[in-house]
Amino acid sequence: MEFVVGEDGLMTERSIQELASWYTDGGPDQESFEAHLLLLRAYNMLVTSAQRGRRATLTRERFSLLRLLYRHPSRRMLMGELSRALEVSPASITKLAHGLTRLNLVQRLPDAQDKRRTWIELTPEGSRLAEESLPGARQLTRARWQGLTREEKRMLSHLLSKLIFSLQSSAADERMRALREEAASQMGVAPRK
Repeated sequence: MEFVVGEDGLMTERSIQELASWYTDGGPDQESFEAHLLLLRAYNMLVTSAQRGRRATLTRERFSLLRLLYRHPSRRMLMGELSRALEVSPASITKLAHGLTRLNLVQRLPDAQDKRRTWIELTPEGSRLAEESLPGARQLTRARWQGLTREEKRMLSHLLSKLIFSLQSSAADERMRALREEAASQMGVAPRK
């Protein structure tokens, strides 16, 4: 990777800049593509380096589930709560819980009042592993982000929050448009614009 500083004093990566230019023929969306491609590359690098810092049996997904349980006051949560918190399907939670149960890091418990609900509870071994993982996670994160000032990190957090908000707003707008079209179709009228 070759990093360059533009006339505006801002840094970018040359091959990403060239790829973004190719996608847009040098048009007005070049910055969007460049930001998108750089964000994907940074994400992939962060995930790869995080995986190297964990035990082989503890994937990012498994660690995320353990972390959620560890932080919860009762160290247990319903499978549906875990699914929503991790933004994954219930089937994914079932698979994760199964793997962690085999490792004796969590246990599955039926709900006393509603047999359709299942609790996932951290075992003492799971708590111990979560506690042992914290110092390493702190150290790795600190090392990964040492090249940015506090103000730059705050600005990046602000910009990523704006991006997430924009993505959520776009998804909500698209869903509302689809619902209006579906309703109009069922009523036999032209959809509103």
